[in-house]
Amino acid sequence: MNNRRSHYQVLHVQPDAPAESGVVESFWADVRLRTEKVDQDNALDDATATTLRVRIGFESRMYADFQFLLEAENISALVNDYNSTTNGEMQYSVVADPEGTEVNRVFVSYTGIADTVAAVGRQKIILDDARHIGNVGW
Repeated sequence: MNNRRSHYQVLHVQPDAPAESGVVESFWADVRLRTEKVDQDNALDDATATTLRVRIGFESRMYADFQFLLEAENISALVNDYNSTTNGEMQYSVVADPEGTEVNRVFVSYTGIADTVAAVGRQKIILDDARHIGNVGW
């Protein structure tokens, strides 16, 4: 089996929000172009997946010890010659990178207790160097 992956960070934007922006503390946009080719020794056709991931989000300013974060992402297939397990292209080898839009992170945090941050919601958790628990992009 020959499996090659290429990831290209096309654009990452995280400008400081202007002081007069009101509610928004920071916002970001991230665009990633990804290509994966799979050449397996089986009856399936070789697969080529080229996908574009767009991730945007914002974090609110602190208000009464509360803060809010929202981040969404969309994955679109630019080259759809692969079986994503959801696209019905069963003649190709699997590249598990299906198209879709989802809320990636959304949570509310509270800092009103000394030396404590309490957060509720869907969030990114990274432990130490992210070797075992983290957000490593495979």
